[in-house]
Amino acid sequence: MGIAVACQTFSSLADLPQYLYPGDAAVGLAARQSLVLDPGRRALVSTGLAMRIPHGYAGLVLPVPHLAIDYGVTVLGAPGLVSRGEVMVGLINHGSESFTVLPELCIAQLMIVPVERGRFYVGEI
Repeated sequence: MGIAVACQTFSSLADLPQYLYPGDAAVGLAARQSLVLDPGRRALVSTGLAMRIPHGYAGLVLPVPHLAIDYGVTVLGAPGLVSRGEVMVGLINHGSESFTVLPELCIAQLMIVPVERGRFYVGEI
């Protein structure tokens, strides 16, 4: 069934994230603004969503493979991390041409994962 993630929308275009197919590990995150991302440039793009991911879990923001392969556009500093608040996606254009982001374009994927805290100690490795 999965864990419950509280969401709030900030845009009339924003829909709750959904898994497209049974067995999908991540949901798509869509842009809620238009912008042109020139080669070598970065931008923080709104998804129009805020989330509260329960304690003990984190949301990893991952690239959309076809954007990276076809256009050189990927998530900046992937994987990003979402735990609480508005979900903003940092994008960077590594391609040679400008890329236009339009509302409703899937710009990233969000994977919810359990998180364990490490205990660090000096020892043999």
